[in-house]
Amino acid sequence: MDKTLLVTMTRGDLKELIEKTVKGVQETALKASPSENILTEKLLTRTETAKFLKVSLVTLDKWTTEGILPCHRIGFRKLYKENEILESLKAIQANKYSR
Repeated sequence: MDKTLLVTMTRGDLKELIEKTVKGVQETALKASPSENILTEKLLTRTETAKFLKVSLVTLDKWTTEGILPCHRIGFRKLYKENEILESLKAIQANKYSR
């Protein structure tokens, strides 16, 4: 059975404890592999993605529907991970020249 421990500390001590804990979690997350690292993944909106790829929004929607580009929905928004866009472009290039 877990024992409850009550500790008296000042606000400053509590703040310092929280800051150390958060810093430890951030350092652990940053040490994870880049594909698993949520803190460094850049999410792009539809408009930003279309500008990045230099295509229209219609073309972007077509590629998303066809499964060429994976998107992530948050509510009604479609967001694209920058690293997934680059991986999709590499796959397209590889398929283009493998014929």
